[in-house]
Amino acid sequence: MPPKLIFGGVVFDPAGSIKTVEATRATLQVLQEEGINAIDTAQPGLPRSQSTPSTAGGHIPGQSGRETVIARAEESLRRLGVDCYKVNIFYIHSPDRSADLLDTLAGINELHKRGKFHRFGLSNFLADEVEDVIRLATKHSFVLPTVYQGSYSAVTRRPEKELLPVLRSHGMSFYAYSPIAGGFLAKTREDIAAGQGRWDPRTAFGKFNLALFDNEAMLAGLDAWAHISAKWGISRPHLAYRWIVYHSALDGECGDGVVVGASRVDQIRGTVAALRDGPLPSAVVEEIDRVWETVRRVAVIDPVNALLLSSSFS
Repeated sequence: MPPKLIFGGVVFDPAGSIKTVEATRATLQVLQEEGINAIDTAQPGLPRSQSTPSTAGGHIPGQSGRETVIARAEESLRRLGVDCYKVNIFYIHSPDRSADLLDTLAGINELHKRGKFHRFGLSNFLADEVEDVIRLATKHSFVLPTVYQGSYSAVTRRPEKELLPVLRSHGMSFYAYSPIAGGFLAKTREDIAAGQGRWDPRTAFGKFNLALFDNEAMLAGLDAWAHISAKWGISRPHLAYRWIVYHSALDGECGDGVVVGASRVDQIRGTVAALRDGPLPSAVVEEIDRVWETVRRVAVIDPVNALLLSSSFS
């Protein structure tokens, strides 16, 4: 069974592409028409919750103690306008390795006892950290995580071996974000070299993305991706979406999902229409597997840990 689709709600943020009430209503209407009924949201600097919304806690080192977690979560839910209701999933957006994990989990458990969320999720945790969370939560009879959200695409496939075995052993679902690798798989080598938008080396975000993807192995993979797209007449983004929905390690029977992004309603409709075309030809899948072999040695597990674990982005 294919994974379900979840809409990435970053476009509704103040700095997002959807600016008006009318545009918001139009987007929500299209999502409903296309059968997408979950929205993933996060408040910058606050703990993350899915309409059914989900929300996540932001990463602020040293701000993950029990009382701080509760206070930040309450503020996040208030901003979402759902402080009197449960969100579907409440995530820890990323591990705070400067904090006492038990104290953090105590705060999460208190929120669950107060009825603030249905399911507890982890995001951007390494496999051994997932095990630590489950061990402590089990020992102290806290709410257990049942879903994990991580970066996963045709050129970022490390979760297949490094995370999924652990998640499956604990019955956790996997929600894949960045299925087009942060927009990389929608671009060409020339687009990256032009240094525009999220690839602008003058911005911190641009520098970070370039550090992840502007290397010869990744660019060679991108060249091959463009060749596959042209050869088979499938747009680069739709190639990525059809691969992750029909040919990745995700499994709808396990409750897995894909977080899809769009800045316009026509993009939402286009993505869903492309997915209705079904699985890719086996020859295309084989070519995509070869792209992974090209980029495997330079691929990161996820952008958050690339940032947290490396000094190269400072």
